Amino acid sequence: AMRDAIDGAIPDEYKPGQGVGVRGFGTMTLAEIFEYMYRQYGVVSPIELQKLSRQLDQPWNPNNPIESLFKNIEDVALFAIIASKPFQNHSLITAGKCAIMATNLFKEEMREYNRQNPEGDEEWPVFKIFWKEAYTSYDRDRQTMSSAGYNSASNAVNTGGGTNTGGNDDDSLSSLHTAFNSVMAGGTAKKND
Repeated sequence: AMRDAIDGAIPDEYKPGQGVGVRGFGTMTLAEIFEYMYRQYGVVSPIELQKLSRQLDQPWNPNNPIESLFKNIEDVALFAIIASKPFQNHSLITAGKCAIMATNLFKEEMREYNRQNPEGDEEWPVFKIFWKEAYTSYDRDRQTMSSAGYNSASNAVNTGGGTNTGGNDDDSLSSLHTAFNSVMAGGTAKKND
């Protein structure tokens, strides 16, 4: 059954020729099918390895679940293992930390993570557990703010929504937006004179 599922999942153009116009795996065992596929298509070029490294540098959008960041990193790691060029554990964690830091949303959490996990002692499963908890807390707070109506006010400022009736409305909205972001980042709101 497994052999038939693998045979059905692989397009005919990737199967060996069994005669004129006939392609398939014939009587090959499952192990022989995998060995054939690896010999034919398992070699990874230097260009593909370079693309793989760049994929670790892809930004993460915190509007997406943090699992999307984990999946990207794990997909890259798996491909690198298949290519016999595995990344070191610290490279994967560094990629995750860089993506998280680039959002500018988790500064306190990053300090706490680094305090709990000195460089060199970090493990991928521990990294995932810590950041899943931190993201869940962030997402819960974000949903609470959104349901309280703060998100729509912030979006109006971000997108230039609302009407300008003259005067200094743009400056007032900008000051409001700055104060809001400061409070959300753990600072205090100060009036600009």
